[in-house]
Amino acid sequence: MTLLKFNFAGSSEIEFDMGYYVIILSYCLKKI
Repeated sequence: MTLLKFNFAGSSEIEFDMGYYVIILSYCLKKI
């Protein structure tokens, strides 16, 4: 979560942040 906030605050790696978020969502869905 800290890395996610840091990247979002940087506003320079938005694409990477979004990709990371998608990976987390996929992992959560797979876990369920």
